[in-house]
Amino acid sequence: MRILHGHPLSANTYRVRLMLSFLGLEYEERTVDLLRREHRRREFLALNPSGQVPVLEEDGAVLWESHATVLHLARRHGEGAWWPTSEREQYLVLRWSFFDANDVQMRKQNQRPGAFLPFQADDKIGPGAGPDLFRPRLVGAKKRSRGIRGLKNFRFQAGSFEK
Repeated sequence: MRILHGHPLSANTYRVRLMLSFLGLEYEERTVDLLRREHRRREFLALNPSGQVPVLEEDGAVLWESHATVLHLARRHGEGAWWPTSEREQYLVLRWSFFDANDVQMRKQNQRPGAFLPFQADDKIGPGAGPDLFRPRLVGAKKRSRGIRGLKNFRFQAGSFEK
């Protein structure tokens, strides 16, 4: 029996849930209440030391990191349909997955209201640090990240990004 530990509003949980559905695989879903910090409890950390959702238990294996889990499911249960047989096509799937995990997801993360950006060198840290130390740094966020608009010049396997 597969068990998916996740949160209903988590995009990463949705990613794994969607692949399970595409593959027609049965699973039990268990909600991890993030507001009650269940992801930081000893029982959950035993499944995933990083304390993040989702976690999928399958045949005695504990799988975490949603992109890796989706690729594992595709390869194990969907070869030919969801996992290509040629090495070149496998490379393209991996490339897109890493691009999504590193570029698309991080750009979305950095553009959220209240996202924290690195402290500046002249920030005072330690005893006597002012309240500004813990306020979000959004200065220059638009310069550092072009967001989804920055994707319009990329060519994708499934088609080009149009506005």
